[in-house]
Amino acid sequence: ALNSEIPAAKAKVEARRGSARAAFDTWLASAKPEDFGQQVSSEGLHLQAVFNEGRGTAAKFQVNGQPRDVTLTDKVSWKTGNAGSPAIEVSGGAATELADVGDFEADQKFSYAAWVNLKPNDGVGAIASRMDRGNAYRGWDFWVQGRRIGTHIVNSWSGDALKVVSKNQVNGNEWTHVAVTYDGSKKAAGVKVYINGVAQETNVEADSLKGSIQSNVPFKIGQRNDSDPLAGLGLQDLRLYRRELSA
Repeated sequence: ALNSEIPAAKAKVEARRGSARAAFDTWLASAKPEDFGQQVSSEGLHLQAVFNEGRGTAAKFQVNGQPRDVTLTDKVSWKTGNAGSPAIEVSGGAATELADVGDFEADQKFSYAAWVNLKPNDGVGAIASRMDRGNAYRGWDFWVQGRRIGTHIVNSWSGDALKVVSKNQVNGNEWTHVAVTYDGSKKAAGVKVYINGVAQETNVEADSLKGSIQSNVPFKIGQRNDSDPLAGLGLQDLRLYRRELSA
């Protein structure tokens, strides 16, 4: 009797999986950045930049739980974001910089996450970073290459570094939630990439980190310190955590 019931049970599981995915996709299409934020604990939240002002040259950030008014550069314009909420678009440079943000160390856990809207091209650049190109790229970045999401975590590129990038691309001209987590192990296996909350298969392009990743340059949004701007980056609810997020 049990053997005869198994196919029917499997069919029910598959039907539920399909309906659950459909419900998730429906929620995702209408979800606002603040809706997603309610699902994630604020434990270890180091920086949050929602970008919900909709106009002007200033934005309200949270840094280590404290509010901060931040001036935006002329590389920023306002646009309509996910589910009609305000967002910024960054082109040709950094949106802003902060000297006291993102100074992570190689043996510490940390994560970055954001809603992004990428151009449908094979561009490369940083969503955010604290990386010193003049010192062998020391630091870290929240990286995009060909609409694939990843990170460099570097003491000295490329002999003392990690680089992990998703195999899958995100869709162009579509708001997508992306995240990268790191467990402090100095191993590529300790890096995970998520797209719309789903863990991704990744390509490992460097796996030899040994030294410190702390750098003297500031944290920047939209590029590395003095290179690799991500042209036409749409951005909402950028977050940095001093912990490893889980799915």
